[in-house]
Amino acid sequence: MNLKNLSKLLFLILLFQPVENFGQIQITSVKTSDPIVSEQKLKNFEHFMNLAQEAFKIEDYNQTFYYLKQAEKYGWHNADFWYYLGISVYYRDNKGASKRYLKKGFYDFGCADCNDAYENLFGKRLKF
Repeated sequence: MNLKNLSKLLFLILLFQPVENFGQIQITSVKTSDPIVSEQKLKNFEHFMNLAQEAFKIEDYNQTFYYLKQAEKYGWHNADFWYYLGISVYYRDNKGASKRYLKKGFYDFGCADCNDAYENLFGKRLKF
């Protein structure tokens, strides 16, 4: 059997083999965010974080919590966000959430202030 006949045989075998999903094209799309929209969301986040910090300074924890929830809508988080959120919910009598938020700030963002606040509020330090 020569190479030409072997090629024909291989072609016939492949032709009659059942192929699942033959003829269907799989399209993979990757969604990337619009940089202008992302920049505006970051500006909005920073605006509400500044308002939250001002409310925190005057110990208005309800207002701090409100501004942090507004900031959270824009999809950005940083160590300061979790720090202020952890302390504001503590003074709003939600100790479990406070622990959770301070731990998240410490473990996910390396927030040393979160660890200090956790120690002051709950009597023990967090460890990596």
